[in-house]
Amino acid sequence: MCARYSLTRAEKDLLKSYNVKFKEPFTPNYNLAPTQNGLVITADEPGIAQKMHFGLVPYWSPDTKLNMSTLNAHSEEILDKKTYKPLIENHKTCLVLADGFYEWNKRSGKSLPYRFILKDRDIFAFAGLWSQWKSKDGSQIYRSFTIMTTKANDTVGNLMATYQFSYL
Repeated sequence: MCARYSLTRAEKDLLKSYNVKFKEPFTPNYNLAPTQNGLVITADEPGIAQKMHFGLVPYWSPDTKLNMSTLNAHSEEILDKKTYKPLIENHKTCLVLADGFYEWNKRSGKSLPYRFILKDRDIFAFAGLWSQWKSKDGSQIYRSFTIMTTKANDTVGNLMATYQFSYL
């Protein structure tokens, strides 16, 4: 599960990795949390990096209140969920730009964060899904995204099971 991640690089660094234009200015963030604005590239506008809220609010929701179960979409179940299946069918996919993500080790009785980065590149992207919610009168628009996740790989899984005392 990815409930926090980071995007700390400057716009110029992002431009080197992704040939996109920025819809609006972006501020780096070491601790991108639910409801905060992350930077995404959507399938329908691949040349633009734009801000959206982290934590999917479905287009059919009665309001913009975030349900914490929509922070991540488990890729193995995506086509079985009424929240995600229409997004896949309508190509509401995106890349969520990042340079690290956090997982917590709770085995010691404390919640200790670990930040994971890639050693072969500074910036990467999570696969994601996005949605656009509109108020009934159409005056408010809320764009949001979820990160597609899967079972932890050996690196993340083993680290969380083994190390209890090293933290950020």
